[in-house]
Amino acid sequence: MPTDTKLKELIINELTEEQYNALTPNENELYLTPDNSTPDTKTISLFGNHSILVPKDSTDTNIDLYKHHINYSITDSFTGFFEFYSSKNLVCDSLTDLKTLLGDTFEIQAFGISRQSNSMQVAYITESYIWYHDAEEFLSTSIAPATFTDTVTTI
Repeated sequence: MPTDTKLKELIINELTEEQYNALTPNENELYLTPDNSTPDTKTISLFGNHSILVPKDSTDTNIDLYKHHINYSITDSFTGFFEFYSSKNLVCDSLTDLKTLLGDTFEIQAFGISRQSNSMQVAYITESYIWYHDAEEFLSTSIAPATFTDTVTTI
């Protein structure tokens, strides 16, 4: 039965094919061998089922992940937060930064409440709107005037 294991450390060993064939693999380590089909790149496997190509001469095999906890506010309108993960260590303090992190079009679950009425709760945010609902319907308001503060945590 598979179990979840949290990594305290990830060790990546880049070996020649001969070195790889001669070793006894350790299950806690990742082994790379040259990919002869793409001579200028090498493959790095992630989490057992994803892989990326990096330049063969690259010595930096770190892949950093960041958790973004973003608080947003629109004066006299809405306040709330949302979270997501990114490979970019960019502190988001504008809609432009948010689009850099999430793309030009996005939809993300958000939490929040209207400053005017507790019955209006935020459901999600897109690149253009904050979508919220009251007791009867979904409504939207422009995200353009929103201010953002971001707490970035390295994972």
